[in-house]
Amino acid sequence: MRTKMIGNRGVESPGGSMPERGVSPWIFSKRRIRTVNDAKAVLARLIQAFQEQRIDDTPAKTLTYMLISFVNICRDSDMEQRLTELETAINQKGGNQNEYRIQNRKVG
Repeated sequence: MRTKMIGNRGVESPGGSMPERGVSPWIFSKRRIRTVNDAKAVLARLIQAFQEQRIDDTPAKTLTYMLISFVNICRDSDMEQRLTELETAINQKGGNQNEYRIQNRKVG
C-alpha cells in the first residue's frame, strides 16, 4: 500500500498514483457511476472513508455534492420521462390533458 498526504492526513491507496487535488481513486475504482445505485454505493464508500479519516472533509464535501447532483438529475429525468409517457397515454385515449389534471388533482 502506498500512502500520500491529503491535507494533514495520510491516505492509503491500493496502488497507482494519487491525483494532485487529494481525491483518492479507490473511491471510484473499477466502477463508473451510471445509475442511482452506483452513486449510492460510491457515497457509502465515501462516508466510510471519511469516518475512517482516509479522506479530508473538503474533497468529501465536493464528492458528496457531485453525487447528490447526479442523483437529482437522474430523478428529474425519470420524472420527466414518466410525465411524457402519461401525457402520451392520455393523448392516445383522446382525453384533454387539462381536464384530466383538474379532475384528478388532490385537494390538500
